[in-house]
Amino acid sequence: MLEKLYNLDALNIEKLILAYYKKLGLTIDEAIILLNIISNLKKCDGKIKESSLAKETGFDEDFISNTLAKFIELAIIEFKCEIKNGIGEGKYTISSLFTVLEQAMKDDNNKVDNSDIIIEFLENKLLRPLSASEMEKVLSWKDENVTLDDVKESCKKVESKGYNLTILRIEKGLYQFNQPQTKSKATQRIAEILRNK
Repeated sequence: MLEKLYNLDALNIEKLILAYYKKLGLTIDEAIILLNIISNLKKCDGKIKESSLAKETGFDEDFISNTLAKFIELAIIEFKCEIKNGIGEGKYTISSLFTVLEQAMKDDNNKVDNSDIIIEFLENKLLRPLSASEMEKVLSWKDENVTLDDVKESCKKVESKGYNLTILRIEKGLYQFNQPQTKSKATQRIAEILRNK
């Protein structure tokens, strides 16, 4: 599906790469090289020179070579040897990249399903729809593997302290729920002074 959209010039592949490069197992430098390959692929009919990539990206040729090998190993790009007029030519293609991206998006959508459950729970708990900023904050919790049980525990914590539920307070409760409780020396000293009074 993604490949069809790409071929129709209806897909912002650059945005997808930047959104999913970590899930593809790439560093930002490797993502930059991949973006450069994609932007030049149609112009150069699949023939990519490591020296040209090095010049355009500012990375040395050894890094480019290692990165291309990694792309092939991760099935992000493919290298095919074609024979034309009795001469062998190597060409890179990105057909497999679309499969890898679709899998990363599918995995991401599975996590969003958990977020949908959490959002529904919070909207029922708060008795109102979440605002755009609240929604964004809740969706960011999926990167921290927050579960519905974690959210429910945090809500109980906030309510037990007599506070009104807000997304910020729930998030603070999540943070406190997931982090060990330690007091700084200053906080310990203040508590000691207050106890002695």
